[in-house]
Amino acid sequence: MVRILITICLLIIALSTAAETSITLNQGANITVTAPAAFDNLAFDLGGQIWLQRAGQKSSTPLTAAGAFNQRPVFSRDGRFIAYESMQAGYRQIFVTEVKNGATRQITFGPFDHLSPAWSTAATSQSQLALSSNRSGSFDIWEVNVDNLELRQLTFTAADEHEPAWNDDGSRLAYVAAAANGSSLYILTPLIAYQLQRRILMKIL
Repeated sequence: MVRILITICLLIIALSTAAETSITLNQGANITVTAPAAFDNLAFDLGGQIWLQRAGQKSSTPLTAAGAFNQRPVFSRDGRFIAYESMQAGYRQIFVTEVKNGATRQITFGPFDHLSPAWSTAATSQSQLALSSNRSGSFDIWEVNVDNLELRQLTFTAADEHEPAWNDDGSRLAYVAAAANGSSLYILTPLIAYQLQRRILMKIL
């Protein structure tokens, strides 16, 4: 078994003073790292678990329990929550864990895969998560409210759409659409997409 040594270096800039934090991992190669805007904590996936590196601590602690395969963590805008993918009964679902007390909730359900959670960066909608799901057949971009679990489909093409990412104020959402002739990058405005969807439904009804 090949042992891989990985060092993650973070450059934290505060009050014109730069400080470098080095974290050494003794195993794993495919790692996702996330940090809130304040850089107080750091989270990453390793060995099927989500790990939390708190400011001032020398060792990382597991945020998730062993037994399920968890990956792709992402901090909420305010740093209070971490959303991530978790393999459940053969399907990847989205879970959210509160950093302070470890309280965990399952956000998506059903015999579908839900991938690549991305917290909204809008100051007024921090409970919104964008994600990629094949609930409608192919992978499309969806939005879920983590408070009431309401799902809203944002894209409707035959291509597989994934890797959603918000702009700074949460008004626009970028994603990758992969088709037989290659991949393309798209940007949409979720509110406009939702209003257009409602107008179409009203015409149909």
